[in-house]
Amino acid sequence: YEGANGLALEVGHVSVPFREADGELPACSCGLKGCAEAWVSLVALRRRLGIELAQDEWRDHILNADDSPIEQKAYQLRDFAEKDDPLAVALFKEQAFILGYAIADWVRLFDPGLVVISGGLAETTFRDRFMEWVLEGFEDRSWPIFLKNPFDSTSISTQFEWALGGDSAAALGMAFVACEVFQ
Repeated sequence: YEGANGLALEVGHVSVPFREADGELPACSCGLKGCAEAWVSLVALRRRLGIELAQDEWRDHILNADDSPIEQKAYQLRDFAEKDDPLAVALFKEQAFILGYAIADWVRLFDPGLVVISGGLAETTFRDRFMEWVLEGFEDRSWPIFLKNPFDSTSISTQFEWALGGDSAAALGMAFVACEVFQ
């Protein structure tokens, strides 16, 4: 579905009911506040890392001793999470929960039966835990019918899987669309 202006289904810009500790909604790159993308993206990870590193709890964290820009520190978080670093794990767990929460609303709109998640986290050793955290958020917000099949209580009605292609999945999908459109 493209919509009248070709801009339909920008689901990352649907608001989610989460706020920073100070009560503020995070700014999104689209200019709005409180979008899912403002919570679940690399830009969001940078923002949250900066906030967390300023807290007393993380004063002695190795990333605070590093003079690199916050962007470089955020890129390191995946490696830290693979080593069970508490800060990195907490940040990814928060992102995953919020992603699952938002997905529950999208599933309620579209009832897809299958949700495919892509991106660089698909290539990590903690991807199974990340998916579990996504499911926690999904289960927290979802209607029961999307959790268990009402006709077969042993089966799940909404499946979650990782996309093939890891961090390149979006680029592969766009290349496919371009080939379809320009054939």
